[in-house]
Amino acid sequence: MEPVTQRENWHGGKVFYFNVTLVSLAIMMLEIGLTRMFSVMFESHYVFLVLSLAVLGLGCGGIYVHKRVGIISNPDLKPFYNLLPISSGLMALSILMMTIFVTKVSIFQHIYIAALLAFVPFFFGGIFLTAAFRLFPDQSSKIYAADLIGASIGAFLIIVVLKLGGINVMLLVAVIASLPAALFMIKESLTNLKKMALLFLMGAFIAIFILNYSSNFLGTIPLTKGALKEMAHMLGHPTRKAKVVESRWSAFGRTDLIADEEYPDEMVFFIDGTAGSAMYRFDGNPSSLEIPEFVDFAGYFPLKLLSEKEKEKILIIGPGGGREVLISLLGGVKEITAVEVNKDLVDLMKKYSDFNGGIYNGFPGVKVVVEEGRNFIRATKEKYDIIMLSIPVTKTSRSPEGFALTENFLFTSDSINDYLDRLKTNGRLIVVAHHDIEILRLVFTSLSALGKRGIRPSAAMKHIYTLGPETFPVFVLKKSSLTLQEAQNVHLGMHEFDYSTLSSFIPFTEQATHTIPLGEGIYEEHPMLNQALYLISQDMVTPDEFIEVADFDLRSVSDNDPFFYKFDIGLPPVITFLLIFSIMAIIWVWLIRPAYIIKDETPWNNTLFLLLFSFLGIGFMLIEIPLIQKFILFLGQPVFAVAMLLFSLLIGAGVGSWISGVLWKQRTTIKLRLAAFMVSLIVVIYTLFLNQSLVFFLGAGFWVRILVSLLLLVPLGFFMGMPFPLGMRLLSELGLENYVPRMWAVNGIGSVLGSTLSIALSISFGFSYAMTLGALLYFSMFILFSARLLGARRPKVNPDVA
Repeated sequence: MEPVTQRENWHGGKVFYFNVTLVSLAIMMLEIGLTRMFSVMFESHYVFLVLSLAVLGLGCGGIYVHKRVGIISNPDLKPFYNLLPISSGLMALSILMMTIFVTKVSIFQHIYIAALLAFVPFFFGGIFLTAAFRLFPDQSSKIYAADLIGASIGAFLIIVVLKLGGINVMLLVAVIASLPAALFMIKESLTNLKKMALLFLMGAFIAIFILNYSSNFLGTIPLTKGALKEMAHMLGHPTRKAKVVESRWSAFGRTDLIADEEYPDEMVFFIDGTAGSAMYRFDGNPSSLEIPEFVDFAGYFPLKLLSEKEKEKILIIGPGGGREVLISLLGGVKEITAVEVNKDLVDLMKKYSDFNGGIYNGFPGVKVVVEEGRNFIRATKEKYDIIMLSIPVTKTSRSPEGFALTENFLFTSDSINDYLDRLKTNGRLIVVAHHDIEILRLVFTSLSALGKRGIRPSAAMKHIYTLGPETFPVFVLKKSSLTLQEAQNVHLGMHEFDYSTLSSFIPFTEQATHTIPLGEGIYEEHPMLNQALYLISQDMVTPDEFIEVADFDLRSVSDNDPFFYKFDIGLPPVITFLLIFSIMAIIWVWLIRPAYIIKDETPWNNTLFLLLFSFLGIGFMLIEIPLIQKFILFLGQPVFAVAMLLFSLLIGAGVGSWISGVLWKQRTTIKLRLAAFMVSLIVVIYTLFLNQSLVFFLGAGFWVRILVSLLLLVPLGFFMGMPFPLGMRLLSELGLENYVPRMWAVNGIGSVLGSTLSIALSISFGFSYAMTLGALLYFSMFILFSARLLGARRPKVNPDVA
């Protein structure tokens, strides 16, 4: 080992920990910032793939240190120290180059090339942190605390700076990543040439950030060619003259307003290039709305059938550009409450009030609220005649995990029961979908919701009707049963407007068939009503029997598995690929045989620590990702919920890590076992009771929900922050310092495996199953590190290996 005085000089006290904090802060901001940037450029399942492969770079950084400088028995630690400023500077440089290449050079906008470029800064970040832990394994608790506190600050800070725009965020992260390189220059370990190079790099990063912030010379983040996004199609269509009127960035995403010269009476909002919502020209006179765009719209059909008393008050969740507000005005609704989660969209609607008639600017009878729909439903005491929603086309990643089949808590069995609670006795839930599959999932989810109220499927079908054109069918759920007269009116309207679709169903209506000519003497029999829904209404088939043989995944979704958009049976291919890839990667790291283990040495300590750090990486993510999903519902704004959860967990973990290095200094194994046991216990309790607790406070004020989140997450984070630094310290106590880079690598790869496994389990069984497995892994650590299992014998090393 190097002399203590020299290691202390390298340590630099608070400056060293501050540098660790800065690098970790930059890594967290980079991860979330890339999620937002790539959500604009690519489809969401590719975002998850890119980020998973990129974050894998953290583990690969550990492998690099392990293979290149970490396999000598009595190492000169100076190479590790030199890695710190160099890796920090290269991380900053790679962030800058990645941002420029991916956004400005078309050949780098292919998904796999973007993944490779995104991998590089995480790789250098992994090298920095691995070298820090290898230099001072006996100070791992303080290093890990600095690491976690930096990550928690980064998770919170990114929410503030996202308004700068995607490219500016990346440039700011590069500036932050370059600061440790500059701070390390005060030490004497680097030559003057290297110091000047690092200083020049930092100055260049700052200059580029300031220049782009003031002049936007790098432009905006593009939609890549071939991206299956409506905005890319609209802007890139050769015969259309569409242009971006205005763009705004926030934690919610990038909101664009697009105008097309061929459609002067309409502009379209897009969120991250998708989820299009039209804003119509309106002169303020409801009678002017009697045009085909609204009169023939399936969402307007249910309003036409209602009397004035049945449509006095409507709640619209997610009104977007205001289409549902306009058809409500056309339909004669007296009180309209529109709840929109995207503040940027509401602000743009107000800004362009001259175009849209000021329907969001205090228009008579219209009240606009910026809030997440479920939270508003839980908080309000009002009763409504109608609750209306439109299912958005969602191809954007709403969280750092970037999962393709985006979770949506507005269309679950739990949410439907929330809506029913806020409806009057004869009130109706109206949902406008995009295709038949969405309608069928809504039906089966509603049957599950009504089943919780003691209503059998055949009786529940008397509350439902579905019809409309093929492109925008409508689903209607009445709180009480439909009457025979109401069903007959719907039936007549279906034929009048030719609203028969593959998913049509009307209660009290006999099945019939139509003969449709296909040409050349060929005819096809077409049932008037969906045969499966009709048979369910007649108690001839159960919903489960139909779902079992369906070609699509039509299972009911709940708050425990809110993947409404997952219609393919089985796991998505990207999840399957990442599961296999990460399993192979972690096995590969396990099979690396370090040169400092001689042939007759028992591998037990090595295996034990490989299990520990693998379980830590996998288990942490198995717990964290389901918690993120649950708190998205609780806090409303998806990215803010992610940042709040990460901030709370990581602050608690940072404190726990620091405390673990202060108390009981000679009882490392006992502290590790205690922490692992407490994590498993708390997670089991949360699995059983967290949902009820969150639902109880769901309607509370925003700051009350923030306080509840802190109280729930910080204690869990406190204990989750202990095992990793304690494991590192234990390596030092047993003379296994050379294992540190390898254990960092296996932990990093385990995190990728854990995140993918968490999503796979959540899709297949629900969030609670993923959390339960995470608890079992932590409990396994408690069992593995019982005092009698861990030998105190120091391993033999080969002094001749260099």
